[in-house]
Amino acid sequence: MFWPLQRKKKVNQAKNRNRRGSSRRLLFEGLENRNLLAAGVVDVQVSPLLAAGELDLIGDLSNNEVRISQTVNVGEYRIDGLNGTLLQVNGAGVTMPTVTVNGITGDISVDLATGNDIFTFDNTYAAAGQPSNVPNHLIIDNDDGSNQNVLSDLLINGDLLVSKVLGTSGYSELQIVNTFVIGYTVVDNTAGGTGGDTWTVINNSSLQGNGAAGPAFTLSNGDGKDIIDVQGNSQFGTGPFPGAVVMISNAAGGSRTTFTGSGAAAGFGTTTVYGDMYISNGTNLPGTLDTVTFNGSNVLGDVLVTNGDGNTSVTVTNSTLGSHLVAAPFPGVIGGPLLVANGAGFDQLSMTNSSAPWGVGIDNDFGANTNVWGSVTQITNSQIGTAPFGPAIPGFPGVAFGMRGDNGRDLVNLSGTTVDGILGLELYAGNNEVNLTSQTRMDALYVVTLGGNDTLLIDDAAIAVSIYVRLGSGADTFIVRNVDPATEWPSALLGSIDIDGEIGVDTTNLSALALGALGFEVFVP
Repeated sequence: MFWPLQRKKKVNQAKNRNRRGSSRRLLFEGLENRNLLAAGVVDVQVSPLLAAGELDLIGDLSNNEVRISQTVNVGEYRIDGLNGTLLQVNGAGVTMPTVTVNGITGDISVDLATGNDIFTFDNTYAAAGQPSNVPNHLIIDNDDGSNQNVLSDLLINGDLLVSKVLGTSGYSELQIVNTFVIGYTVVDNTAGGTGGDTWTVINNSSLQGNGAAGPAFTLSNGDGKDIIDVQGNSQFGTGPFPGAVVMISNAAGGSRTTFTGSGAAAGFGTTTVYGDMYISNGTNLPGTLDTVTFNGSNVLGDVLVTNGDGNTSVTVTNSTLGSHLVAAPFPGVIGGPLLVANGAGFDQLSMTNSSAPWGVGIDNDFGANTNVWGSVTQITNSQIGTAPFGPAIPGFPGVAFGMRGDNGRDLVNLSGTTVDGILGLELYAGNNEVNLTSQTRMDALYVVTLGGNDTLLIDDAAIAVSIYVRLGSGADTFIVRNVDPATEWPSALLGSIDIDGEIGVDTTNLSALALGALGFEVFVP
C-alpha cells in the first residue's frame, strides 16, 4: 500500500468477533434484499472514550446500515440507524435510532464489523447545496461479509483510507460521488489475499493527493471479479506531476476498468489524470475478459497497462493519452506513451478519434511464451507520436507505433491515422494481416513476420522515408493500391525500399525494378 498512515486504535465493545466466511460471488443485485436484515447495534464513540474531536462508528456481528451527515453546524454530525439498526453512545447500552454529536474536529473512522453492512456518508442534513465536511481523515474498515460504502457530496480534508480487514472475505463496494478528497485516496480490498469481488465507482469527484507528487489514487484488489467505473468529470491529482498519479492493481479474475469523461478528448468536461497511470490485471479465468476503456479521458503522463494470461481488451475513444508535451531538456517531463503488455491470450486493442502524442507500444506476448492466441489491433482516425519532442517509446528510438505479436494470427488495421515516426510491426508466426488504408500516413514502415501466409495491404496510404518488409516463409501477399509513387512512396534517391517476400510462392502487384520488391513469384495487376 502506498502512503501509509498510522491508524489510531479503535475501542470495540464487542471484543470477541466470530468470523464467518463469505463467497466471492458478485452481489450487485443482492444488495436490495439485505436491507430487510439490518438489525444490529452500532456504537457511536466520541470523547471521553476517544481523544477529543474524534468519531468512531463500531458495529457488531449483525447486518448494519448507517448514514452520517454533517448538520448546518460546524463539527456537528447526525448519525441515523436505518432498516432496524440502532445506535448507542460510548457503549452505554441505551439504544436509539438517531444520534447527534458535536465537537468533531479530527478523524472519522468506521468499522461495522462482520455482516452484510451498508455505510452512507452524504450531505442530507448539511446546509443546502453544501457538502458534508470531514475535518481530517475518513477511515473505513470492511470486515467479513458483503460491504457497501457510499460517499456522496463530501469534502474530505485529509486522506480517504478504505481497506478490507486482513484475513476476511466478501464483496466490497465503494461509491465516491461529487466528492473532493484533499489528501491521498488509498483503497485496499485484498485483505491480505482473501478479498473478494469488488465494485469501485468514482463519479464527478476530485482526488487531489495533497497537491503533491505521488499517487493521488491507489486501488488494490484481490482475486475475484473487479469492476472500476470512473465517470463524469473526475480529476486525479492537481499536477502536472511526474510519476504515477493513479495506480490500479487487480489480481486474478476478470476485471473491467473504465475511465469515461463527459466531454471532448481534452479540456473542460473530461476525466483527467495529472500524471502517469498504471493499471495491472492478473490472470483471468477461462471465459472471462480483462477490459480497460478510456472514453473522453485525458492523461497527462504515460499510461501502462499490464495484463496477465487470459483474453484482454483495451479501448481508447475520444481521448488523449500522454497530453503533456514538455520534454527534455526542459524541466518537468510528464508526457509519455501508451504501453500495453499482454500475457498469453487473445488480445484486442482499439483506438478511435484519439491521440497518443508520445507513441503507442503493444507487446502481445510479453512473457515470451510464444503463445498462439493471436490479436486484433484497430486504429482509426487517430494521431500517434505527434509530440514536438516525440515519439518516446523506451528502447525504441524513432518508433511511434510499435507492436509485437505472438505465434497466432495477428490482424492490424490502421485507417485515417497519422503515425509521426516509424510504424514497426513484429508479428512472428501465424497467418498475419496488415491493412494500411484511408489516408493513413507514416514516416517509415517496418514489418517482419515468420512462418505463415501473411497479407500486407497498402491502400490510399503514404510512407515518407523508408520501407522494410520481411514476410517470412509461406504464401504471402503484398498489395499496393491508390498510392502515388512520386509523393506517397519513398524516393529512389533519398529514401530506402527493402521488400522481400522470402521463402514461398508469394504474390505482389509491385514492380521489382520500380518499387524494390524482391522474393515474389507471382505478379498481379
